Amino acid sequence: MQQSSLITRLYLKDFYAKLYTSLKEASETEYWLELLHESGYVGEEAFSAIYQEIVKILVAITKHRGNG
Repeated sequence: MQQSSLITRLYLKDFYAKLYTSLKEASETEYWLELLHESGYVGEEAFSAIYQEIVKILVAITKHRGNG
């Protein structure tokens, strides 16, 4: 059982590291999208649609991270 517990802990550590990386990537995407919108390269309709999806991703990652 001890080896199984170690594997579980290592898996969870790796899983949360990947969640953290995903959160950073989504945050960076949000930044670039806002920059493109403010500079006029992305219109309001496209910005709103994409931004809403990014917010959903960030919320999902954050909620999952809080449950772990």
